[in-house]
Amino acid sequence: MLFLGYVQKRIMKTWNLLLLLLCPSLMGGRGQEEGLLPCKPQNLNLTSSGQTLQLRWEDDPSCSSMTDAFIYELIVLVADKQMHYDEGTLMPDQTERIHTWTWTLPLDCGPHSVRLTYRYNNTSSWAEQTLSGRDISKTEVFPKDRLFEVGSRATFCCVMPPGESFVNMSFDDHSGSSISRISNQTYAMTVLLKEALGGCIDVKCETSKTQAGTCTFISYSPADRDLQCETQDLESVDCQWSLGRNDYWYHHNPMEYHLLGREEACLSFSTPPSGLTGRCSQKVQVDVGEKNWTLTAQNKLGKVTLYDHADLSRRVRMSAPEAVTVVNVNARNASLQWGWRVKRYYRMSTKCQINLNLGNTITEVFGLGLNGTLLTNLIPNVSYRVKIRCGTTQHFWKWGDWSQIVDFHTKTDVPEALDVWMQRNNNATRIVWRIPLANQSGGEILDYTVALTKASERGQQNTTTVPRTNNFLMLTLDPAEEYTVTVTARNINGSSPPATITIPTPDETRVKTSRIRGTNGAFYVSWRDSPEASCGYIVDWYPVERPWSVDWLKLPPNQTSANITSNLTDGCRYFLSVYACTQGSPVLLENREGYATETKIERKLFTSLKHEQKNLDVEVSWDPIPLRQQTAYIQGYNLSCWNSNKHVVNVSTANPEDTRLTAQGLKVDSYQFVLTAQTAVGECCKETFSVTLNSPTDKMTWLVLSSLGALFLFLFFVTIICYKQWRCIKQKIFPPIPKPVLVNKWMTSPDSLQSPYLLSAQVHPIDIPQLCNKVVPECATEDGSHWTFSQTPEGYCNQPLQRFTPSHLSADSTRINLPSSSFRGDVQNPSYDLRVWSEDQNSSSEYPLLDASPSSQYKPQACMEIFWPDPGREGSKKCIPCDSAYISLPR
Repeated sequence: MLFLGYVQKRIMKTWNLLLLLLCPSLMGGRGQEEGLLPCKPQNLNLTSSGQTLQLRWEDDPSCSSMTDAFIYELIVLVADKQMHYDEGTLMPDQTERIHTWTWTLPLDCGPHSVRLTYRYNNTSSWAEQTLSGRDISKTEVFPKDRLFEVGSRATFCCVMPPGESFVNMSFDDHSGSSISRISNQTYAMTVLLKEALGGCIDVKCETSKTQAGTCTFISYSPADRDLQCETQDLESVDCQWSLGRNDYWYHHNPMEYHLLGREEACLSFSTPPSGLTGRCSQKVQVDVGEKNWTLTAQNKLGKVTLYDHADLSRRVRMSAPEAVTVVNVNARNASLQWGWRVKRYYRMSTKCQINLNLGNTITEVFGLGLNGTLLTNLIPNVSYRVKIRCGTTQHFWKWGDWSQIVDFHTKTDVPEALDVWMQRNNNATRIVWRIPLANQSGGEILDYTVALTKASERGQQNTTTVPRTNNFLMLTLDPAEEYTVTVTARNINGSSPPATITIPTPDETRVKTSRIRGTNGAFYVSWRDSPEASCGYIVDWYPVERPWSVDWLKLPPNQTSANITSNLTDGCRYFLSVYACTQGSPVLLENREGYATETKIERKLFTSLKHEQKNLDVEVSWDPIPLRQQTAYIQGYNLSCWNSNKHVVNVSTANPEDTRLTAQGLKVDSYQFVLTAQTAVGECCKETFSVTLNSPTDKMTWLVLSSLGALFLFLFFVTIICYKQWRCIKQKIFPPIPKPVLVNKWMTSPDSLQSPYLLSAQVHPIDIPQLCNKVVPECATEDGSHWTFSQTPEGYCNQPLQRFTPSHLSADSTRINLPSSSFRGDVQNPSYDLRVWSEDQNSSSEYPLLDASPSSQYKPQACMEIFWPDPGREGSKKCIPCDSAYISLPR
């Protein structure tokens, strides 16, 4: 055991000896690998200013022996948690210097430590400096009321006392998205500040027990630029520059400006067209030669210095003229005068701009010490407003400021010559002129005078006075004559120069009218150059609906186009004409017609729409559409129809003059029709109607029945008319036969059944043939001839009638009795009253042949009707003449 103890001791001593021998070599190798770098930071100093952390240090003198660059590392720790890391490189020639590094962060969030480490190859050295935080008794947000620059990142921390737990942080009422935990009582939120806001922005922290917050501001560092200096009075310098931002006057970040390094601040603002401008002035001695002019602009976020190098003697911007007046005002000129506040201006060569009526009419005048000028070419009876500004002629820099505005009114004068035009339509001619404007009338117009002269009667004039309220005169002229019309205007100062126009005779060769399309509500008209246009061209236009509402435009000879925009109405068709102005009457060159802007036709056009079935076709027709109802050119018509089976038929025409369309190949069914008009702005004027197609046979039957019904009605009305007029017709066609005039009443006795004048022969029953021709009554003469007479007593003939004894009758002087049944009719007087019947047994008309009185004084009928047989019936039956053989007349 002792031996073993001895051996064990010897082994332990041996190992200790080996370790002692190896230890220097091991320690030497580790020192070379991980040992401290001789070059290390020294005099490390960590300070804070507001919320800025600044670290200062120096290099060790041994750093100068380094041949290669070495790296330094900066680590910022807040409450033992790394919050920032930065790395840089130092070159050997940058050693033996003082180095600084700054960082802005809320320093109240806890203790801050900065560790600085130098690394060179595989060796390093480091130093650390710490700033202690403060104790927190309640929840707070840091930093408080801090100003940040736009575009920077800001870190806000919420520090809580023990016993409270964190819930959330927000920036401008928006929940934070980049929130980190530093310790159990500290949380941080980082925000990118993109834009400046005019007021305070709230940063809030919410815990389990309370809510805290702070206010922060966002603004810009100075960004002013473009300094430019000049002088007005040659005794001071006036500098102006462009402001970088318009919010520099915010109270939380005010700007300060210092000119020429002086302590007193100066600033005024102006707003030229280019933007907000800053201005600053200082009293200086203005000498010839260039100098440097400086301006310093600074705020809480930074500072900037602006420079300008200039000779102020060549940068004189004159001040505005003073005491501007207008004197000696006449109808067409006036005197303008002004003064200068700077006396040295009276010895300077200057030029001035005069602006009349605040328009684009600017006149320049030049002179030494200029302080007045004459205004010419003014318009009578016009109110003017004038202002003036000036500048130096030598080494001109800028125009000075405008003076105050001065008003004046020119005196009246005779009117200017009128602008006259004409319109001629057959015998009617309208002379029209533009009413003079205020700058043309020279005063109030009293009336107008129109003088008319025939070309064939140069020495004679017809003069007409037109009231001032009118600007036209209607004339009735002879189409075969050429006239000259002169129009003048009159005011209290006299009459205007005469305006003359020649009215041409109507041209038999009419110019064709072509279409023109408007563009953007205007007409662009162009035409060929005419050698006749010695004094230019005239373009006139008027609405087709109002042909007397004419407007016109006069152009110089070198202009062959015009853009017409005045007083054009959308959807109205216009008629345009182009005339060549000559020394005589105007010559018509072109006619145009069109719309400045075509609009959709809203009114109904197919007011007289009709449809007619022809077999299985339907023809739709309408009346021609008047032009005044069209607000766009009609390019054609479309007709569509469909039935219950959706069988569609479309018919169209591209001719706007068509007034009918036919849908063909239809079936017996009910159809819905739609008729539309096609224009450049789409379809319009939609008309819808229904048509039921019937079979053609049904239509024919209906036509036949209608014709029969019409014929029946015609016959019915003819019958009624004939019935009402029957007596008149009977009187015209069948006039009544007059009865013989009987003087003696020898047949009045009903008992006288026999007559001594009848023949005594036996009378047999016979058929009385039909009496054929009824001839004109005649009287027998002694030689057997007849003579015509009337029934008046003057034509009375008292001659015995010649007897004719028929072959089948025998005459006897004895009395005979005629049986009543021997004839088809009754003979009441067998001695005379012989009745003659026609073959029609139903005829009841009887004709008494003779009526004789029984007295001895017999006076026969003055005339007797003679019946001659009808030659056409001699072959069958012979007519029995009524003569004296049947009657025995008294002697």
